[in-house]
Amino acid sequence: MKKSDGAAYFRMFIWFIVGLLCLNVRRLWLLTHHLMMIHFPDPFLVNYLPNGTGFSRQPVPETCDHVVFESVREVHGLHDFKSALKIIEADVERPIMFRKFLKHPVEDWKQLELQYTNETVSFNTGEQFHRGGLWASGAQSTGKMDMKIGEFFNQKQINSSIQYCSFVRFLDPKFVQDVEGHSLNEFINVGFDTNFLSNFNEDLLATPIHAAPLVKSYSLQYVGKKLWVFFRPEEMELFDPINIPSTNVMTGNEVEYMKNRNHLLVVVQEEGDFFYFPPHWGHAVFTKKGPNVMINFRELDPMLSLKINFWRGLEGLLVRWTTSSKIKLFNPLNGLQVLKRLETFPKFGKESPCASRFSQLVA
Repeated sequence: MKKSDGAAYFRMFIWFIVGLLCLNVRRLWLLTHHLMMIHFPDPFLVNYLPNGTGFSRQPVPETCDHVVFESVREVHGLHDFKSALKIIEADVERPIMFRKFLKHPVEDWKQLELQYTNETVSFNTGEQFHRGGLWASGAQSTGKMDMKIGEFFNQKQINSSIQYCSFVRFLDPKFVQDVEGHSLNEFINVGFDTNFLSNFNEDLLATPIHAAPLVKSYSLQYVGKKLWVFFRPEEMELFDPINIPSTNVMTGNEVEYMKNRNHLLVVVQEEGDFFYFPPHWGHAVFTKKGPNVMINFRELDPMLSLKINFWRGLEGLLVRWTTSSKIKLFNPLNGLQVLKRLETFPKFGKESPCASRFSQLVA
């Protein structure tokens, strides 16, 4: 091959790379801008949000009657992690619910509660205003308090005051076992646990739309019920998401979301159910009143994250690599300046008209 031919091929390669970069210039700009917002919280960067307005969270539809509730894939009759994981591996990019995976979930939780009865965790305190909406929690956090796990469900909830913990870590995965005595970390590399304990006086959507960009999630419901509303990865991208380090949306509201669709992807997780969902799947979580215990194990899977949504996964990796270990715990109170700024936008608008239907589903 002549040198001139080699030079021509090299020029073609360079132009090909330039072309790819030009096609993705917007995504490169968004990626750079988000990293600047996170790591260089200059007032201009923190106050600037897409479309000039940012969190337009309050509007909700007038009715939910026209909305069709669709469900995720369900599997029945399995009670061991090994068999469940084989099914997950074959359909790893979609959520899957394994019904009645645990045969005695309440009794299993009582054993765990006894084992960790003196473990002190940080509980959120707050006031509940209504049942909430997909973009807006129905409660406002007012602070935090430390409490032993063994004391929590003996606390009396007063009027609209609430106490709950979310995204807390205290479990050793080896103590969470299937009916055959196997733990999940025997088969996968469990990164960490994020657990949720509550005892609300009323049903509450306490966790509005968000996503985990880099991890596969494995959830077990021990006590009570939760209802999950899912947003597909491509739907999350419609509302200017940013990884901080979980994926939060910076624009949108229920009215805008429901404008061009008449369905919601909804699934109720009951006692004993084992639930898997992959990276980038947005979700809002509606919790049934009364004692409620859900544990969630996370498995880091960057390759699956990049496969499902390359740019969102890349942003997630860059944020993870360039932030402290404290911030990596998916705790929204861990000091990112951009999060503090986003928290100032109004979130306590009207209750979603779908909240009544959610309550019926978890009754």
